[in-house]
Amino acid sequence: MSRVAFFDAYPHAYAGAQRSTHELAQGLRRRGWEVEVLLPEDGVFAERLASDHIPHRVVPTPPALRRYGHTTTGLSALKATAALPGYWRRMRRALRGRADLLHVNDQRGMVLAGVAARAAGIPVVWHVHGVRPPGALNAAGRLVASRTVALTDADAGRLTTRTRGAPDVVANAPDDAFFAVERCPTAPPTLLTVGRLSPVKGIDVFLRAVAQLRAEGRDVAGVVVGSEQRGYADHAAELHRLRDALGLGDAVTFAGYLEDTRDALAGSAVYVQPARWEGVPLAVLEAMAAGAPVVATDVGGVRDVITSGLNGLLVPPEDPAAVAAAVARLLDDPDLAARLAVEGRRLARERYSRHGREEHMLRIYRDVLASR
Repeated sequence: MSRVAFFDAYPHAYAGAQRSTHELAQGLRRRGWEVEVLLPEDGVFAERLASDHIPHRVVPTPPALRRYGHTTTGLSALKATAALPGYWRRMRRALRGRADLLHVNDQRGMVLAGVAARAAGIPVVWHVHGVRPPGALNAAGRLVASRTVALTDADAGRLTTRTRGAPDVVANAPDDAFFAVERCPTAPPTLLTVGRLSPVKGIDVFLRAVAQLRAEGRDVAGVVVGSEQRGYADHAAELHRLRDALGLGDAVTFAGYLEDTRDALAGSAVYVQPARWEGVPLAVLEAMAAGAPVVATDVGGVRDVITSGLNGLLVPPEDPAAVAAAVARLLDDPDLAARLAVEGRRLARERYSRHGREEHMLRIYRDVLASR
């Protein structure tokens, strides 16, 4: 029986990367594989795994390695670097004799666990849920990894090297239950966005767009689904202050984290993804699967999913006026909104299949194990 260990460096989150890991672990167990998820701390991800009886274990990091939100600079960075060798030894001991392969998420996960796995003679599949600087870290990750998985063709191109070639491309996929959502938008029209409360998600852009629409005389409401991200408490507080400063206290609801967003999608008039950067956001795929018309920023892997005017509308990042104009266009033209929604649902069903993703990952695991 093959043994796969997963490592995710953000145990306090339950976003696309964590949900993907959770689903893959479930799929492998159904097929008879032995699975364990390793985490550097306890958190909501561990709680979700425990609820489905998926084996998991905390390999605790020292305090110097528990800084999140791009706060590891200066003296903190020196302390974190000094703490890494000790954590690699701890991780190596945790893996030896218990895993034939390590599936590690993203750059932080590679730094914390990838090197340790290779030192233990265990091959690494590196799952990059979005390619961001620094380039040196991405290049180093390619050297450590036996195989690299990117979410989009664009990200695969950014990770391609002369010595390693192009990574595999395996996109996220929505749960089949989203395709069964029956849409019944509420009145007044509700605009929905889903994302953790960190700067990259552009929730401030969403708030300013809602404020502009209301200033134009449109009776719209907004719902933000997502929890505060570790390391960004100040930003979350600033978003609440911005909502009140814009006079949106009664118009925009911060709903926190929702385990299931189907009801929110069913009642929304437009789904908005105002991010400053994205890989392939699972929330966008879920909105498309649920039949909601989508307005999203033209960043990262979003353009690999949405063709503007065909299955959604793309707008520039950092542009609340453009977001507001695209939403107004859909509210004023229900036929256009319906056409985009139908095509979005069709594309999500045909291109983004959970079964297909699982089969592709299994082929990668088998190839890596066979070439050890």
